[in-house]
Amino acid sequence: MLTLFWILFWILVVALATPLLLRLLVAPLLVYRNQYFPGRYVLPPQDLAAFLHVRGAAFLFNHQQLLELGFKPVGASGFAMSHSTSSMIIYRRDEDLLTASLLATSQPNGELAVMEFNQLHADGVALGVNNSPIPGVYPPWWRRRSYRLRGVTDAATLLDRFQAIRARMARTDVVPLPAGEELQTIANYMNDELQAMTERGFLRPADPDGKARLSLRGAYQACWKLSWPFKPMLDARDLRQARAAAA
Repeated sequence: MLTLFWILFWILVVALATPLLLRLLVAPLLVYRNQYFPGRYVLPPQDLAAFLHVRGAAFLFNHQQLLELGFKPVGASGFAMSHSTSSMIIYRRDEDLLTASLLATSQPNGELAVMEFNQLHADGVALGVNNSPIPGVYPPWWRRRSYRLRGVTDAATLLDRFQAIRARMARTDVVPLPAGEELQTIANYMNDELQAMTERGFLRPADPDGKARLSLRGAYQACWKLSWPFKPMLDARDLRQARAAAA
């Protein structure tokens, strides 16, 4: 009877562990082989009315919130990767040199809308606070000071947290995005980050077809950050860091 118990116990353990092991060990290999980023980001301007016409309810709700806070849309664009298509609007509020963005990522399970407030500094460092439900998978970069407040859907609340963090940083070298060049400035920033990730070995150099792919180490790091048990740990860490930065 005892032998039967242990047989059943180990059958249960294997049944429960197999999906997790496949996700942690096999899925990164598939990502390494199949997923890619643009080798260089290009953000061509799109017609704002046409852009908004195809957006989902969550995106349009956030758009209206930003308008009510005094932000004005100054550019709409998008880019495609192997596994998703992303569309964005850039906003600015000149009275305090703030920038906001709304990013809509189309995935098989629907559209994910993420809101972020940003401020650029003279040395190229960008301070940002976003409400993404997904942990960042990119490695740290000295020009990106990003905080994540998952689940904060009210734009005014997210802006208050951003302003608290900005005040605590007490930096005076704030610079606006160049008027009329907002999309190009952001594309340059994204390309600089691509280059930094390549230099650190997170990405492989761009292929001849212009596609940048994760290194094997980068694929494992990215997949593990999005998988249990690491994702709940990162969610908790990001919340602690954002609260501490605003305290």
